[in-house]
Amino acid sequence: MPQKFQAVFDLGRTLQDKVNLQRMRWLFKSGHRPFEQPTIVFESFGGRQVSDSPYAIYRLFNELYPGFNFVWSIDRSLKKFCKQNQIPFVVRRTSKWVRTLEKSTYWISNARFPAWVKKTKLRDLHSNLARYAIKEVGTRH
Repeated sequence: MPQKFQAVFDLGRTLQDKVNLQRMRWLFKSGHRPFEQPTIVFESFGGRQVSDSPYAIYRLFNELYPGFNFVWSIDRSLKKFCKQNQIPFVVRRTSKWVRTLEKSTYWISNARFPAWVKKTKLRDLHSNLARYAIKEVGTRH
């Protein structure tokens, strides 16, 4: 009996994930007005960390551009860390996350966003791959 229950539970979870994905796709395509202030969404390793090149850029931009809004796209498991360190965040794969991505001006990530998240003409996606040294970001003209 427990195996049947687990199979039904897994099927229910799979269906829920598919419905949620369709809802997020629809939300992203429905369009939103951009934020009033320039907003940058940071993401590191698919939201699993607040680290690496995006974090270095976040710290630098926080000092250089005080009028910008900065938001981290994180996995649910990082909520406590972000709250403790006063890092603004939005949890990945939620309605708020989709709206924030859609309304933001820039995305800075060191990994890919889901394939259904499309960059528009008004948005720049800066992918910080390992081949670009972070120390060069501030020195290029």
